[in-house]
Amino acid sequence: MSSRIKSMRQRLFQELIRLRTPGDWTHIVKQTGIFDYTGIARSQIQHLQDKYHIYMADTSRISIAGLNESNVEYFAKVIDQAVRTIN
Repeated sequence: MSSRIKSMRQRLFQELIRLRTPGDWTHIVKQTGIFDYTGIARSQIQHLQDKYHIYMADTSRISIAGLNESNVEYFAKVIDQAVRTIN
């Protein structure tokens, strides 16, 4: 399980870099455990909830264990979209 979570952290980071998502995303791979703080704003979190039905804590805390090979790319894309369009 630990290696899968580490792998999902790395994949999310790589996707955000590949998409050239504005910001520094190195904190994603520096954190440990099953939870991660994405660092996005509350307005961006609300946008993800309203438009994509992606839910996370108001602090931007997500469960890395909820990501998998089938959804990590999609998650990175909607994070990228929110960061680029919502202040």
